[in-house]
Amino acid sequence: MEELKELFGENALTYPELEALLEKNGGVKLANLKSGLYVSKEKLERAEQKNGELLKRLEEAERRLAGYQGLDVDGLRQAAADWEERYRNDVSALEEKLRRQETERKIDLAFAAARAKNLVAAKALLNRETLLPEGEEIRGLSEQLETIVRENPYLFGDAGKNPPPPRPGGQAAAMSETERWRAEAGLLRR
Repeated sequence: MEELKELFGENALTYPELEALLEKNGGVKLANLKSGLYVSKEKLERAEQKNGELLKRLEEAERRLAGYQGLDVDGLRQAAADWEERYRNDVSALEEKLRRQETERKIDLAFAAARAKNLVAAKALLNRETLLPEGEEIRGLSEQLETIVRENPYLFGDAGKNPPPPRPGGQAAAMSETERWRAEAGLLRR
């Protein structure tokens, strides 16, 4: 109000006098409050800043939406179902592989306990089709292992029990029993 007193003074002014005073004094601005056009500068700046932020968010949302417009929802559902099926198949395959590895580990431990000298050679004699994993045990393994040890004792035991190497000095020492019999019978191939 003080600003208006300075502007008007004690006198009544005509409209042209008021216009001249307002032009000369740039610090005072008049507005019709009934029209709703007047807003303080701070409010206007905050509203403009918020408007700018909202416009940026709207542009970002429109960019994202444009990416989704060509999307086939049924295709996505089918793709999700396909991936889920692949996941289940992969998990199933990995579980089966893990079961096989566990069975192999148990077989290896059993052959090691039987003191197999050559694990690969001893395991080659195993009939895997008759083995059935049941919990911590493998049904049929102990019976087959006993048979393999009994029929192939040279594959098991301590290294000290190996047969001696062939004696040098002569063909007879390096011959097998069959070859010796053939030689004695005069049927040896030359």
